[in-house]
Amino acid sequence: MDIGKLADMVEVFEGLEDWRNAQQTRHRLSELLTVAVCAVLSGADDFEEISQWGRAKLPWLRGFLRLDYGVASPDTFERVLALLDPKQFELAFRTWV
Repeated sequence: MDIGKLADMVEVFEGLEDWRNAQQTRHRLSELLTVAVCAVLSGADDFEEISQWGRAKLPWLRGFLRLDYGVASPDTFERVLALLDPKQFELAFRTWV
């Protein structure tokens, strides 16, 4: 993937409202979504595979993401994606595409 396009995706996802409690949140929403989209586009089928893909690609991902706490756990991906507003995500994703 082109790094410029990935930076565009991160920027679009940064515009999404993060409903989570900032005091208890370690992973930025835009980074979670970027890792998830990249992993799924690379063939990941579930939350475990998304997290594994992210850990395997961590040095590459840090080329355009901060990932201060590394890649989220499968449980974190599942919780966040389950609560994500699908219409808001779709709009952001379509803007990026």
